[in-house]
Amino acid sequence: MAVAPFLVLWFVVSFVLYQVWLVIYRLCFHPLAKFPGPKLVATTFWWECIQDLFAGQGGEFMNQVEAMHDRYGPIVRVTPDEVHIKDPEWATVLYAGPGHIRDKDPSLAHAAGTADGTFGTVSHDIHRRRRAPVSSYFSKSSVAKHLFDKIWQRSEHMCDVLREHHRRGTVVSGRATFLGWSNDSLRECSFGERLDLLDDPAKAMAFDDVFKAFAAVYPILKQCEWMIPFALQLPIAPFRYIYKPLATLLTVHVEYLSQNSPLGYQGPKDQFGATQVSQRQHTLFHALTASSLPEDEKRPTRMAHEGFEILLAGSDTTARTMGIAAYHVMANAPIKQRLLEELKTVMPDPEDTVELKVLESLPFLNAVIKESLRIGKVTDHRLSLVAPYETLQYKEWTIPAGTRVSMTPTRNSYDEKYFPDPYRFAPERWLQSEDQVAAMNRVFMPFAHGRRGCLGMHFAQAELRAGLACVFRRFDFELVDTIRERDIDHSWAHIAGEPDKRGKGLRFRVTRAY
Repeated sequence: MAVAPFLVLWFVVSFVLYQVWLVIYRLCFHPLAKFPGPKLVATTFWWECIQDLFAGQGGEFMNQVEAMHDRYGPIVRVTPDEVHIKDPEWATVLYAGPGHIRDKDPSLAHAAGTADGTFGTVSHDIHRRRRAPVSSYFSKSSVAKHLFDKIWQRSEHMCDVLREHHRRGTVVSGRATFLGWSNDSLRECSFGERLDLLDDPAKAMAFDDVFKAFAAVYPILKQCEWMIPFALQLPIAPFRYIYKPLATLLTVHVEYLSQNSPLGYQGPKDQFGATQVSQRQHTLFHALTASSLPEDEKRPTRMAHEGFEILLAGSDTTARTMGIAAYHVMANAPIKQRLLEELKTVMPDPEDTVELKVLESLPFLNAVIKESLRIGKVTDHRLSLVAPYETLQYKEWTIPAGTRVSMTPTRNSYDEKYFPDPYRFAPERWLQSEDQVAAMNRVFMPFAHGRRGCLGMHFAQAELRAGLACVFRRFDFELVDTIRERDIDHSWAHIAGEPDKRGKGLRFRVTRAY
């Protein structure tokens, strides 16, 4: 009986000594020991999690990284195994193109529990193979040829919803409306079915809870990348009492995985009541199964991970950007009038249908979109990659191969060197001389950059062109109890940038239908 206390004591002492040695190693002997940065963040990965969960409104670590750069310079050590670089010109080195191998940081890749999806793939070579058919499906030519008609139809339906708000004189929730529009567009174009969230704001906000749940649990998932796969082996019910956001995320995972094959989807099977709207002859999953991927890459679990990632990443970000664009156009009468006059040149009748290539030719519309992407910095988190076989050089600092290196591409857009008066919404900055615009484009990376950049950027831009054209050619608006600093601008972030938690988000009233 006397042995047990001795073993407990031995275990405790060993654990404490190991932790002491780990701290000493990380501070003195680690390959990154000489890199600048606070000593505390060099000793533990959990400081990031604590700051994102408990500091301020939460999601404070990225703001602290900015403060580290202010104190220590353009390169700082932000975790025991990671350096962060703040230099827009260096992004093309980290997010390099062909000829450079870049693995993804596993803590970032596996946070959503989708190791079989393209986003969740760590290996450079496997990612390249998985990315090819998805990238082809969402390519610029494919969007124009196969998907834009559906995007335009969803945008016109959004106008039907706004017209009903105008008739009734009700206040519109920008979040519910734009999330419903983007989600219905993406699901119909990708899977041949939609949730009809546009017609049910309450259901749209219930879907919004999925994004909030992921954001809430993300700081923990980054530290415990095994958590989602492990939790999926257990009953979900206890998690509703332990940590509700995790339970919400697990529920959606289970719903996707329970659809044995996305191609066999035959009607509503999830909590949101999806309905089939096409014969699905041109869907993402048909494109994947018809691709040259090995059969193992076409198994149902991988398809489910791919679909989950696309919806998680695609609909929320576009909805947020649409809300940011709508606010700034509504709040600036000269911008609103200039946009309307340009739209009239291609839509003399407000009910006209316009091809994507025509919208792409409108300078001011595209300037509004680029400025919304710039000022919105919607995906406000660092993207960390690993060069497994390549030593990277940043100025006088040699970064060992295998090191996690991160940047935050969306924050480039607030660098005053390239974007004077960066907090002012100024679409006209994108209509300057070719040299000035080229200088901005070199560091403008709202969709990240390189082979790990956003797969759906052409689709998202097509959505924004259609949505803004339909809405601002057909209606006039007034803002309702919407304050930029409280309801629009981001003050914290887990993944997506978030406004003040006390805010109500974008709210407006339709004052005129053309």
